[in-house]
Amino acid sequence: MNNRKEKHVKRRKVFFMSGFDPKGPSFYYQMFVENAAKQAALSGMRIDVSKRKRSGKFISKWHIHAVEDGVEVETDYEFLRWDDIIIHQHWPRGPFKLFALMLKTYGRHLRSGFLYRTFVNAWPTAICGAYPAVLLIVVISIIAAITVSITALVFGSLLLGFAVAVLTSLLAIKYLTPWLDQKLGVYWLVRIYHFIIPQAKKQTPQLDERLSIFADTLNKTASNGDYDEILIVAHSTGAQNAVSTIAQALDRSNDLETTPSTISLLTLGGSINMLSWQDEADWFRHQLEQVAKHRAINWVDFSAAQDGACFALFDPLENSGISREKHEKISPKLLSIKLFELYSKQRFKTIKRSWRIIHFQYLSAGEILGSYDFFAITCGNKTLSQRFFKRKTTKNFDRFVIKSLKKPFKN
Repeated sequence: MNNRKEKHVKRRKVFFMSGFDPKGPSFYYQMFVENAAKQAALSGMRIDVSKRKRSGKFISKWHIHAVEDGVEVETDYEFLRWDDIIIHQHWPRGPFKLFALMLKTYGRHLRSGFLYRTFVNAWPTAICGAYPAVLLIVVISIIAAITVSITALVFGSLLLGFAVAVLTSLLAIKYLTPWLDQKLGVYWLVRIYHFIIPQAKKQTPQLDERLSIFADTLNKTASNGDYDEILIVAHSTGAQNAVSTIAQALDRSNDLETTPSTISLLTLGGSINMLSWQDEADWFRHQLEQVAKHRAINWVDFSAAQDGACFALFDPLENSGISREKHEKISPKLLSIKLFELYSKQRFKTIKRSWRIIHFQYLSAGEILGSYDFFAITCGNKTLSQRFFKRKTTKNFDRFVIKSLKKPFKN
């Protein structure tokens, strides 16, 4: 961790990066306001949130005045937008187009070995990622089989049965799969798994340009030295973008190393290995190692064992062929959010029923005070490293690893 002497935080800058989500700053602002009020009532903190404003073309911001343990803290919270890129460039629509995309995407990940590697190292993640394809194919196959059987039985023609089965399968793709997507978010996962392919190949110029702008913004903020802490928060697949942004900032200047501000990185429910395991992503594995070993970056990674939409308590370094042994510091610190400690048994049962609900609990208020508090982290009087200094990083967490099948990652 950074060896700067850290005092109480009185001024903080938060840069927030969402995951692969078409919902923009309006959604995340409303979520922040509502949950901050709930958490403040629980924790006793005072959290006052201003109205949301635009700050340039790609940033939406709001200000927070908070009081924790008698210490007043002013936080400038900036939402770094890339939802517009997702909607316009990487959010295909239409049931037939999406179904074909699903077959193409999962076929590619099967051939590359990515799905196998995910299954061996994090089988809950593999199940969550594969269930869209499995569910849709199974449902349509059952419909087709029933149609063939009934038609052949009634009309005595197997050929007619196959013809009718093709027709009913097409109707199922057109009308049933959109309903399943609305209820279960199956095509959301398909789009994510597809997006990672051009991203690994550096075929996402709009995103690359946006992250370059964010890197310059980060350096400018660090050079000003106006804040006690600069906290980069990344949710879900936003973790990959945060790593790339910080790496670019480090390449362009030494502002992050020389600034009086403490530089912190908080990744929540991340899926860094989704990108780092792509064969074409050498560039990202280099960035990952660069950020992880840099002494100026205080990095903490939180995940929940119940969250199948992330790589839960999974070391993104060693599982990307990057050894921790040759680094002086251990980064990121891997911690568990321990959802069962933050909610009643009944609420916890409800949360576990939906991968989408679980995946957003990192940004939500709890029902019970616990060791994880998103609003204390982003609005309170301690830096990220101060708040979790006494908690040790999780080691040898392999409950989701199939050891007999695991092979070392060759970088």
